[in-house]
Amino acid sequence: MISPDRIKEIANNKLLEDNVNWGVIDISIGADKKDRVSFQIIGSQTKVQPMLKPKEKKFIFSVKLTIEGDVVEVGQDMFKAFDANFVKNVEKQAENEVENLCLGVFEKLQKSFKADALGLCEVVANHYPTFWDKHKHEWKEYFLRSELKLNVDVSVRRIGLIK
Repeated sequence: MISPDRIKEIANNKLLEDNVNWGVIDISIGADKKDRVSFQIIGSQTKVQPMLKPKEKKFIFSVKLTIEGDVVEVGQDMFKAFDANFVKNVEKQAENEVENLCLGVFEKLQKSFKADALGLCEVVANHYPTFWDKHKHEWKEYFLRSELKLNVDVSVRRIGLIK
């Protein structure tokens, strides 16, 4: 059986690959972060822009991740789910959760697996074809030194079940 943490890693890998049209993110909100909200992704778009740093033999990948979804469940009735501040808080917490999870996946791919499972080599080949032709045999070295800069934008479209 696949663990819940592994499922999160797979889902975030798919977000970085621009391959998610559905999924649920459980987030903690409230003053003490103990209250739970379920945010259902109904659409996402990922744009990756590589920037070559030849002296350091690495790339900086700027990733713009735009996610739309619904608050499908609010676990506490004390929330004012239709309040604009509540919605902004959910969006901010979802952005933080997605950013942390995606950065964790990228770090695990680099440090533990030493593998480009995200297909960033294809992004580099498309943006820097001449460079790629000369240096594709060095890709692993470049990948292991590369950085990921995330810009996550989450938008709540609808509010669902409130318990």
